[in-house]
Amino acid sequence: MSYFDKLGDRLRHVHIVDSDGASDSHYIPGEGKIPLAALMQDIQQRGYQGYCTIELVTMYMNEPRLHAALALERFKALLAK
Repeated sequence: MSYFDKLGDRLRHVHIVDSDGASDSHYIPGEGKIPLAALMQDIQQRGYQGYCTIELVTMYMNEPRLHAALALERFKALLAK
């Protein structure tokens, strides 16, 4: 049973964090090892219409607008798969 099966219709917010799977790293969606495309497909198939946020941290602070735009672009690409 997946997390989403357990939550049912109580899912209200999705917090997107990609990582290397071993540390508390936060990567731009698609640059880590988390299967975000599969997770987002599962969420979409359930008809989720709520909010999603993408968390980026200090490694992207030097150019936050550039990295935020790239993160959004990559996230939209994940949704299109």
